Amino acid sequence: MDIPSNYGPVYREAFRSVYTDLAADYDIAFVPSIFDEIFLRPDLLQADGLHPNEAAQHVIADRILPALKTLID
Repeated sequence: MDIPSNYGPVYREAFRSVYTDLAADYDIAFVPSIFDEIFLRPDLLQADGLHPNEAAQHVIADRILPALKTLID
């Protein structure tokens, strides 16, 4: 997860590290940057430009599937 750059680099890094720290502390799967590709492609966003649309769901699934498979195996 990320926040807008106007929050500044120190706060942004602290915000980002919350998720990796929680995953490490609780030994849970963590998939970073699920939405990076989606936000670079307007065709995968709803009209508001913020939320993934239906077409983006396959991209999200492709990003998390490897982590899910490790939990199932």
